[in-house]
Amino acid sequence: MIALAVQSAVDHYLDLLEGRPVSGHRVDELFRRMGRAEAMDGRGIDAVRAACQIASRDAWRELRSAACGDELSDDLLGPLGDTLFDYLQHLVDQVHHGYVTARQKRAPARVRHQLMQAMLTGRPAEDVRRLADLAEWELPTKCVALVADFPEQEKCPSEVPRHLLLDIFDGHVVAVVAATRVDEGRAALKRMPITSSIAVSWAVPVADVRHAYRWTRRALSLVRGGWIERTDVIDCADYRGALWLHADPALRRELCDELLAPLLAKTRHQRATLAQTLLLWLRGHEPAAVIAEQMDVHEQTVRRRLRHLKSAFAPVLDEPEQKTALLMVLESVAPAWLKEAPTANKRGDVAARGGVS
Repeated sequence: MIALAVQSAVDHYLDLLEGRPVSGHRVDELFRRMGRAEAMDGRGIDAVRAACQIASRDAWRELRSAACGDELSDDLLGPLGDTLFDYLQHLVDQVHHGYVTARQKRAPARVRHQLMQAMLTGRPAEDVRRLADLAEWELPTKCVALVADFPEQEKCPSEVPRHLLLDIFDGHVVAVVAATRVDEGRAALKRMPITSSIAVSWAVPVADVRHAYRWTRRALSLVRGGWIERTDVIDCADYRGALWLHADPALRRELCDELLAPLLAKTRHQRATLAQTLLLWLRGHEPAAVIAEQMDVHEQTVRRRLRHLKSAFAPVLDEPEQKTALLMVLESVAPAWLKEAPTANKRGDVAARGGVS
């Protein structure tokens, strides 16, 4: 199409120079089509403008060379140059006209889909900015990605708020929104027929949206595997350790064997309840009464467990780095252990039975 448009323009310009009354409608339409094609491919028309500038310089150089060789008089050189530059500008105007028309008529969903795809695949920042401009989506300083499983037979809503990017990728509904509008993003996903929890990333720069998308999908897979407790909304910021360790299963297994050795020898029930108790204590060093309320067990049971745990993990708890690693490992395995374990004892069952339960 480009070659045809250029050749047609050359022929039309020469016809005009020779005084032939030839219509330029066909040439205009070809150059408008070039503008429409650039818009549909998500590009601008700077390249077309640059090409016309090069053509102007080359053509003017040829005309000046002809004048120097007595093939063209000086009296004709100036007017001929004016008509040449005017004609090339007219062609650029046609490209711009086609480009603007296509942008106005272009389906917004397609542009927004391309923008989402660019961010989720890590396209260059200039591509993202250009597509955001086409989609009329103001790039925020920080973004949040929200992801949930979505039925294959369902379709993405055709109308969503302009500030919210929403689309379907690989069986997930994905939303990208400014960090200041994360509540609106959650509300939008809750109105859809999702089949899983909603995983919400922490705020990241636009360039890191692809990583946020990866973290949220991993969080959903950990929920399915029982490694993260299923709730309506999964705040990935609360599970950074689990997301990190489960990205490298071999590392997680090695740290688990090393740091949780005192628990691995216990029964499934003992291991689960002790891990839960230790995890709650490490997170906030709350009093036994608070932990007992959270676990729905007797306060004395928690005190007994904590005494046992502090003795078993004494070397680790004395080292800040080891203590932090212990917390991360517990967060990565405790939910699965609780899921596998028999039902924990409630307040009425604890009494004064010996041992650690």
